[in-house]
Amino acid sequence: MGGHVLFNDKMDQYYEINFGIEKILQIIRFDYVLSYGPYGKFNQGFLIGIDAEF
Repeated sequence: MGGHVLFNDKMDQYYEINFGIEKILQIIRFDYVLSYGPYGKFNQGFLIGIDAEF
């Protein structure tokens, strides 16, 4: 579980909350992300990542 907040000159405010599972088969991470941006815009989606070392 995690969260992020962004403030800069081009965007007043942006919030993001994520819930996920990592270490699936030792290398895969799966997250569900909720975001709330400027002007009340709400988005959601899934993020899949691979943690591989070379």
